[in-house]
Amino acid sequence: MKISDSKGAAKSVRTTSGDIWVELEEVTETVSRMLLTSTSGDVTLLLPEGVSADVDAQTTSGRISSEFKILVEGEIGKRRLQGIIGEGGIRITLKTTSGDISLGKS
Repeated sequence: MKISDSKGAAKSVRTTSGDIWVELEEVTETVSRMLLTSTSGDVTLLLPEGVSADVDAQTTSGRISSEFKILVEGEIGKRRLQGIIGEGGIRITLKTTSGDISLGKS
């Protein structure tokens, strides 16, 4: 599933078998939460550079990467990352059972 050049938020995107790729040029501050989850596939979320968010990323068998500086809170490990981008704000949950998670800049 691919969503690109969007403004607002991807409140909830789920797939059982397949990758998720979401690019947001602008994030609406009134949205409090985003959830992107895949059972078997990579999860990629591209956000504008100045975004502030609370991030929780988890994969069972894959890697997690981020282009953002993240202040770690809670867990950090090979398969889990919890932390804050900027001042914190919108809660972003990224999960996949079998795949990689990428958090990048749009």
